[in-house]
Amino acid sequence: MFKIKKLPEDKFSIDAGEAHGIFPTSEFSVFSCEDSGTAASQLGTATIESIRAFESILKLSGNTSPSCIPDDAVALQTSVGEVGDDKALLIYVDRSSLGKQAAAWDAWTSAIEEYLLHTNSRIYPIRLVDDRNKSHIEITLKGTRLVFNIWDGVTRGLGLEHMHASIEPRVEHISPILHGAAHYFRHLNRTPQRGILRDKVDVEFTMLQETNEYDDELLAILQPCGPNLVKNGRAEIVADDQTMYGLKITNKSAVPLYASVFYFDSSDLSIGMVMLP
Repeated sequence: MFKIKKLPEDKFSIDAGEAHGIFPTSEFSVFSCEDSGTAASQLGTATIESIRAFESILKLSGNTSPSCIPDDAVALQTSVGEVGDDKALLIYVDRSSLGKQAAAWDAWTSAIEEYLLHTNSRIYPIRLVDDRNKSHIEITLKGTRLVFNIWDGVTRGLGLEHMHASIEPRVEHISPILHGAAHYFRHLNRTPQRGILRDKVDVEFTMLQETNEYDDELLAILQPCGPNLVKNGRAEIVADDQTMYGLKITNKSAVPLYASVFYFDSSDLSIGMVMLP
């Protein structure tokens, strides 16, 4: 949820924009902060009037009156609006394998129907496609277990062609993967419409070596050694238990920026936190 700020001329804003996954077509529900998120406290709805990297101006929808929006109001994104393939998880279903086992097909159809009825499907939509080469993931059946092959160009280009784990074709096993995959690929491939920070932030990934100096906790101070391993936006390494690596992010703009760093694990489609401001 995002706190709503009142502006002159009955306008409202939130401190969230393209950098936070807000789209020009996003839709919001407006709540009073007290008991927020319940139907009883909903004050109305809003859409986007204008959007920047870190701020959006809201436009109240329907019969929502500016006078009924209290100082502690919050906005909850409920939909990304008109959805193109760039915002949806694209799934190819191998009907030739799943169709051979009625139980597996029934489990898949029940899981996708359950997902589409879930509120989450408006924020992280799913689309079925007829060409595996245009999909993010392919669902197929090998033996008696479901396998998830990865066709996303970024992930497959790194050499990972399928999730490590296979699952039994049961709704309770399929549903978490659908939710996780929709969340994973939405954020992995999310790109602002205007890349205003691309030339203002440098990212360096280098090997590290110990110095003869120590910090207050008596840990050796590390320093970079060797060249920046980032080439064309990618650093490829062969990990071992000896070599240490460091990440350096440099803000070249005049605006204070605070980095949030996450780890995208394509083997299980999870997103882990590395660092928050």
